[in-house]
Amino acid sequence: MKSKTFIASLAVIAATASAEAFPSIQAMVDGEPTTLYVHYPRAWSDATVAGDSVSFDYNNRMYLSTSETTDVSQYFTPQMLGGYVEYDVDLSGVGCGCLTAFYGVLMPGLDNVEDPFQYCGAGKSAKAACPEFDIMEANKFGFRSTSHKCDPPSAEGIFGECEHRGSCTTDILTNETESDYGPGSEYSIDTTRQFSVRADYQESAGMWTAFTITLT
Repeated sequence: MKSKTFIASLAVIAATASAEAFPSIQAMVDGEPTTLYVHYPRAWSDATVAGDSVSFDYNNRMYLSTSETTDVSQYFTPQMLGGYVEYDVDLSGVGCGCLTAFYGVLMPGLDNVEDPFQYCGAGKSAKAACPEFDIMEANKFGFRSTSHKCDPPSAEGIFGECEHRGSCTTDILTNETESDYGPGSEYSIDTTRQFSVRADYQESAGMWTAFTITLT
């Protein structure tokens, strides 16, 4: 059965592979309780996981996997066409100059052989390129969602150029709606408190056509 829904609670305070097991997190996938694992480079990243929540400080990166230990063939890859992802987030401690992101990438990056997790992305800082969908790039003052497409991959599955700026973008800072998002009770989304994010992916004949981001 293809996974079409993914619901988790993410309590966000601010993202060296080994055989040691990574912490588990509970999520709902297609209405079924599911155990996933939060992988992260232990040499420079850290995460605290409890039940269905993960919290972390600055300068971190994490990946969701179906395996307890590092296995780049076991990343969590739900089929999102016609489905949605929903989670709760606390950005009250994420101020100017800081960014918390929740996004999907087409890992593993086959040409990033130096990284045991084989990270890839559409940004210029990624050592391997791959398509990316940013569900959330946010702090308590701004919230942005965008997609990054790439040129078709080679016969070996390696991507070349990707769109760095993104397209099909929705951005709180440019939507010309006053008092919709920010720290304080005068905003519709008060970022001093936890709020919910839902991303719906519309499709037609198996092709992605649009997405909708809902904050409540």
